[in-house]
Parts: sequence; structure tokens; C-alpha cells
Amino acid sequence: MKILERPPKLNKLKLFIILIFLIFSGISIFLSLNYLKINDLIINYKEKKYLETKEFKIGLVTDLHVKRRSEKNNYELEPEMNDFIFKFTDKMNNHFVPDMVIENGDFIEGTRREGEKSEADWLKLESEFSKLEMPFFHVIGNHEYRGLTKDQWKKLSNNKNTFYTFDVDRMRVIVLDGEEKAPEFEMKNKQLVWLEEILKNTKNYKIIIFIHFPLPDYVYSKNAKRFSPEQAQTLREMFSKYSVDAVFSGHVEKLYYENIGGVNYYVLPGFKKSENKDVPWLECYYEIVIKNDQVKTKMYYKKNENETEYKELFIPSEDYYNIEK
Repeated sequence: MKILERPPKLNKLKLFIILIFLIFSGISIFLSLNYLKINDLIINYKEKKYLETKEFKIGLVTDLHVKRRSEKNNYELEPEMNDFIFKFTDKMNNHFVPDMVIENGDFIEGTRREGEKSEADWLKLESEFSKLEMPFFHVIGNHEYRGLTKDQWKKLSNNKNTFYTFDVDRMRVIVLDGEEKAPEFEMKNKQLVWLEEILKNTKNYKIIIFIHFPLPDYVYSKNAKRFSPEQAQTLREMFSKYSVDAVFSGHVEKLYYENIGGVNYYVLPGFKKSENKDVPWLECYYEIVIKNDQVKTKMYYKKNENETEYKELFIPSEDYYNIEK
């Protein structure tokens, strides 16, 4: 009869080796399962630290309302507009040097200049702004809707849509169409869904929004046509929810700033057409600096047409709160 032998006992060294192997295997599995999470945390930390030190700069004009004048059948810009563009482009190219420049709507006059006239106005004006040495972007305004079709505007502005977004480093810029339901100042639901999807998926970016029409309802004159108050409220709540840094508008030709729900709202006058004639703002343009949690906007302006030098105003500042608006 054959006697079965017992398997040899594992000595302590072998047990120790097996134990070490199991421990390291467990650690490896744990790290593998959590690698993406840990990596995301590291990236998130680095991006936040980067945003604390990175400075973003934007040049801004709005409400130029340009139409060419006829002089012996030679259609040119008004001399003061030529002078303004020369000074603005020189300031941007040689002094401020922003990451980008944007015009916030009503680039052209549009009124009673439908079609070819408005298109020619645009092309002439665009040729002057082509002297900028940084990217130049457009926002659609009500005067573009008067003089151009959507397809014309998209072709002239080199955009696939009247609302769009792009990134400058870790700054996300969102451009909105506030008259998508023209002639009403309102956005279609498709744009609202698109906008919230963009905001929801934006992490560790500075978020700056440009829309021609102001969202604070009380900046409009009593009987003036205004952006949909209900939709403005929806947008303000959305912007607060997703920590938008600033929203810039024009249109009403008034100067206004307020922080609403943690978001900086700027309503800025343009070149010449000041609604409140008792408080004129002429030849206005802006330098915007975004750093850490601060948005600093510097306004250049004139108070009358005889002035040769620009005045300067930081928004907000003590001077801003004290100045007549």
C-alpha cells in the first residue's frame, strides 16, 4: 500500500515573499483604478495655480455705427472715425498688446442701408481694423440685423454661426446672439441649451461673455425696446451658477457697472451716439485685464468733440462711482 506524502511546509521566507507580492499587487490595482482620479486632481490643482498668476487682456470697442460718406463719389469713412481707428489700433499694437480685440455689435449703421451698402460699409471698416496685430472678433448687434442677413454677417465675420465660443489659453470667450428671434431681442431655445452645455463643461477657465444687449433691465430707457426680461433673468441665474467672470454689453449708449450674483456686468457706451445727451461719452474704447478673481476695465473717452486727449476711467473705482453717468 502506497503512503501519500504530505506536501512540504512553506517556510517563513516563502510566506513573507507571497505576502509582499499580494500587498504590492493590491497597491498596483488600487493605483490603477484610481489613476485617472488622482491625475485629474493633480491637473486641477495645477490649472488653478496657473489661473491665479495668468493675466488675460482684451481690447474692446462697441457701437461704432459706421457708414461711409460720399465725397465726389469716393466713399470713405468720416475723418474722426479714421483718426479714432488709427489711435485705437496703435494703442492695441504698441502699448496695451492684448490677447485679442473684440467689437461688441453695431459695427455698422445698417439703418436704411440694407444689402450692398451695409456690406461695403463693413468691408471698408474691416480693412481699417485689419491693422490690428492680434485676433479680432465680432458680436452681432441690432444694426447688423437691419443692414445684413444672417448669412451675410456670418460670411463677413468669418463665423459659422451668430453665436460661438473660443479659447484664449485658459480663458473661454462666449459670444451670444441677443436678437436671434429678430426683430425681438431674444435668444432661441437652441442657443440657450448650447450655452448651458458650454458652461457646464467649462472647468478651470476664466469665462467672459459678450452680448450686444444689456441683461440688467433697468439700464433701458422707459419706453425703449429691451432684451427679454424673463430671458435676462434666466441668463443671470445661469451665469451665477457656472461662475462666469464678466458679461460685456453695449447698445444703450450708457455707462453702467454692477456685480450681480458674483458676476461683473458692464454696459458700455460706444463711439458717438450717446443716448443721454446731458452726459456725453465720445470715442470710447476699453482695455480689460482679467487676473485671479479680478476683472479690471479701463475706459478711454472724450467729453466733447473739441478735446484732443482722452480721459481715463477705471470701472469700477471711486472715480467711477463719483462721476456723473
